[in-house]
Amino acid sequence: MIRPYYVDNFGTDLTVDLVLYDASANITTNETEAVTREYTITLWKLLEGVTATRIVAVRNTNALITAYSPQEVQVSSMPLRGNF
Repeated sequence: MIRPYYVDNFGTDLTVDLVLYDASANITTNETEAVTREYTITLWKLLEGVTATRIVAVRNTNALITAYSPQEVQVSSMPLRGNF
């Protein structure tokens, strides 16, 4: 659901990784034991002019949301020779 939105509106793909934690804060693969879910969303393109000044949790008002930004944006160097 989130991928088509970013592809259509921003022209970038993304990955979503989910880690489940049990009541002892240990990583688990069992959905029924999970009490905490941690999603990591990675965009594969820098979005010019777009910021994370407001993030909305739709289904859970008790969610803790933390947004991390890279300290430095890495841009590829132009090739010195070759066909473009």
